[in-house]
Amino acid sequence: MKNYAKLSALGAVLVMTAAFASADTIAIVSNFATTTYTGYNPDPTNSTPTNNAPVGTSNLNNVTSGWAHEGPNSSWVSWDPNSGPSGGETAGSCTALPCTTYDADGTYTYKFTFTTNGGPGDVYGGVIGVMADDTADVILNGTTILTPEGVIGGDGHCSDNFPSCMAPDFFFLGSSLPGFNNNGVNTLTFVVEQTGTIYQGLDFFGSITSTPEPNSLVLLGTGLIGSAGALFRKMRRA
Repeated sequence: MKNYAKLSALGAVLVMTAAFASADTIAIVSNFATTTYTGYNPDPTNSTPTNNAPVGTSNLNNVTSGWAHEGPNSSWVSWDPNSGPSGGETAGSCTALPCTTYDADGTYTYKFTFTTNGGPGDVYGGVIGVMADDTADVILNGTTILTPEGVIGGDGHCSDNFPSCMAPDFFFLGSSLPGFNNNGVNTLTFVVEQTGTIYQGLDFFGSITSTPEPNSLVLLGTGLIGSAGALFRKMRRA
C-alpha cells in the first residue's frame, strides 16, 4: 500500500509540474545600456561597418515630432546624441565621420545580445517591433530576418518603407527561425540606412518567452500513476 501511495503521489506531482511549468521571458528593448553601436559604413549597399564613431550609443530625448513615439520601455537610440527628427550632429562634434550639420549617408550598425537557457524541448517565441530612420535591416545570428521593402534612396520620410520611423514593423522572433540559439547567446543586428544626409535613429521593443515542453513530464507522471494502479490491483488479488 505504501508503494502505491508513493507512486501515485510522485506521478501527480510530475503531472502538476508540467501543467504549471513557469515560462522564461526575455525583454528586447533599445536603450543606451542594452544597444551597442558597432560602426559606420559610407556605402549603403554594404552592411559591414568600416569606421567607428567617437561616442557610444545614446538615448535620444528630443523625439517630439517627425518620428513615432518610442515603444514600451524602449528609447530611440543613436551613436550621435544630437540626432533626432529635428536635427543631427552639431558641427565639430565628431572626428571619425564627415562632420556636417546632419548625420552622413551610409549605414549605421547597432547590436543587441540576449542569452537563452532553454532545454531541448523548450520553445521560444515572441513579437518585436522596430522603427528606424531612414530604414533598417534586422539580422539574427548572421541571417537576415527582416529587410526594407522596395528600393531605398529617394528619402521619402523614413523612405516610405518599413521599418519606418512613423510606425513600427512587427516580426516574429523565436525557435523556428534559422540560426536561433535555443540555449546560448543570440545577437540581433540592426543595420540602419541613412540616405538623405539628415536624421538617423533606431527604436525596437518586445520580448520572447520560452514555454517548457510538458509532454515528457505528463507521460512519466501518468505512467507512474498507471503503475501504481496496477500494483494496487495486484495487492488486492493477493
